[in-house]
Amino acid sequence: RRALKSVLVGLASLTALTLRPAQAGGPPVLLHEIEVVTSGTVGERLEGLRVEMEIHPDADERPNALLERRGASRVEPGKWLLDTRAYPGGTDAVKPAHTGASFVVDFRDSAVTRASHQVANAKGGAAETPERLRQFVREYISSKNLARGYDSASVVATRREGDCTEHSVLLAALARLRHLPARVVHGIVIMRVGEEWRAFGHAWVEVHNRKRWAVLDSALESSPAIAYVPLSVLEDEGPGRALSMMGQVGPNDVLRIRLTAPEPR
Repeated sequence: RRALKSVLVGLASLTALTLRPAQAGGPPVLLHEIEVVTSGTVGERLEGLRVEMEIHPDADERPNALLERRGASRVEPGKWLLDTRAYPGGTDAVKPAHTGASFVVDFRDSAVTRASHQVANAKGGAAETPERLRQFVREYISSKNLARGYDSASVVATRREGDCTEHSVLLAALARLRHLPARVVHGIVIMRVGEEWRAFGHAWVEVHNRKRWAVLDSALESSPAIAYVPLSVLEDEGPGRALSMMGQVGPNDVLRIRLTAPEPR
C-alpha cells in the first residue's frame, strides 16, 4: 500500500510538470504556485529569516538533490529547514550525459543548430559565455506561456514558446553544443512578487564551472530576491523520463513554505 501511495504522489509531481495550472499574478513561465506562510515582520530579503519547507510525507522518503547537497536539514519527517545563503550547486562530477545529445536535449537537430547560429548576431555581442546564452534564450522564446507539455529542444527552437521547462531544455542544448556541461533541474523558487514573498514550481539549468554546478536560468531575470531550491536533476532524458521523475522529490511534493522573522530583542 505504501508503494502504491508513493507512486500516486509521484504521478502528482509529474502532473505539475505537464498540466501546469496557471497562477494568478505570477510570472507566466513558472509552474504551479506553492503556499507561503509568513510570521512576524518579513522584509524584502530572506537573510535572517527562518525558511522551512513542508513536503508530502511519502515524498520525504524519496531521493532528492537538496538534502544530498546539504542545502537543507531535516527538522522532522516532511519538514526541512532551508539554507538560503547560497545556491547548493553540488560538486558531483560531470557525466557523459551532461555533454551529449538526448531525446529531450537534442542539440544535433537542425532546428537547434539554426537557432545556435543566431547567438553571435543577437543583441549583446558575440561572446558566447553562459550568461550570453541565457540572455539569448530569454529573448529567443518570444511567447511566454504555460500551454506546452515538456517539449524537446528542437521543438522549442521551432515554436519559440513555452514556460520554464522549454527555456531550460533549449538552454541546455545550446550549452552542450559549445561543450559546456549542462543539465536540467526541477525545484522551486522563492521570490518577491510585488510586496510579498511567493513560491512556485520551477525548472532551470545548471552548468558546471569546473568546480561545481551553478544556476543558469533563462526564464527569469537574475535577482538577489530569488532563492533557488533544487529538488531533482533530469538524469533520464529519454522518452521514458516520466518514470524516473516519479522516483524523485519534485515541485508538486512541496506543500508550503514558512518564513519566520526573528523576534525583536
